[in-house]
Amino acid sequence: MKPSDKQPVWQSIEQYDATLAEFVDELVDTLSQILEKDLSMDKQFRESLAYHLRSAVFRLRHGDQQKNTLLPYIRQEYRQLFKVSWYLSLLFEKHFGIQITEDELGYVVLLIQAALERKRSSCTVAVIADFSRSYASLVCQRLRKYLPEITTIHVVSRYDSTDPDCRDADFILSRAPIHQKDSRIIMIGNLLEDQYMTELMERIRQARLERQTSACRFSPICHPLFHPELIFTKVKIDTKERLLQHMCREMEQLGFVKSGFYESVMQRENLVSTYIGDNVSLPHGNPEYVNQSIVAIAVLDHPVSWDGESESGVVVLLGMKLSTREDKKRTQVFYKELVALLEQKDELDKLKQMDSAFDLYTNLIK
Repeated sequence: MKPSDKQPVWQSIEQYDATLAEFVDELVDTLSQILEKDLSMDKQFRESLAYHLRSAVFRLRHGDQQKNTLLPYIRQEYRQLFKVSWYLSLLFEKHFGIQITEDELGYVVLLIQAALERKRSSCTVAVIADFSRSYASLVCQRLRKYLPEITTIHVVSRYDSTDPDCRDADFILSRAPIHQKDSRIIMIGNLLEDQYMTELMERIRQARLERQTSACRFSPICHPLFHPELIFTKVKIDTKERLLQHMCREMEQLGFVKSGFYESVMQRENLVSTYIGDNVSLPHGNPEYVNQSIVAIAVLDHPVSWDGESESGVVVLLGMKLSTREDKKRTQVFYKELVALLEQKDELDKLKQMDSAFDLYTNLIK
């Protein structure tokens, strides 16, 4: 083959790589905004994203779907990041014109998690040992495996508030009761059993979240995304198809989306489940059918089957444009604040229990 014959091929590759680089830049910037963690200087994160996404685009375009066997674990252990990752699907469609699958999203979540672990300040744990040294070693190995944010583990024989290992620990773990008032103490069972390790992971992450977040409402930049007539409470509909059709129809009648938006929503639903956990689903349609960015919210009287495995009682339907800088900024802020709200179960439960759509609307924009 002559060099002149190769030129169009290499031009195509260079053009593709330029698109990929632009996508990675926008994705890193978006994640930094939503997660409030500056990941822009993490060279390893950028390179990992570029290598993985280049392969992912090839697989998706050629129908070579890759099954992610770790997906159930990822959805459970990194549920907040998994919710954030749905914003990626909008950017992915914008840059490459194809829809990313849930399996591919799972791999990206692991890359994001690894970047956050490099960025995150250390978490120190003191383990009160009433067991053998070999058992303590196994417990420490499992803690490091399942809670990578724990960078230091001290094994101590007893609780002593003056002991530096106890005094400086973020959390203190014990199987036996400790008759001291210390908010860092977590009573837990045998950490070699999955049920207790799962419980501990949830309790530590919830405790860290409670320390870092306060009651959430949406910022003024997000207020134009909400409309009183697109907030539905006590909805009595028995299938997700009928529910989404109703929500899309209302969005279209108000002029926020065009005809074809519902079909684009269902096309994505048929490709990948938009259930994100905690009885919540986050469907969205193709931006090309959106006239003005808008969010419709439905709180159902009874949950509906969403993907054959999960039921949803709260549905947040997104119609997002990403054509202007303001659109992008508003969408980033919305995703960040939505994830924060979904992680605060008490706050979310209060909104679910509201009978009036207007009350729910006003609470979102307080």
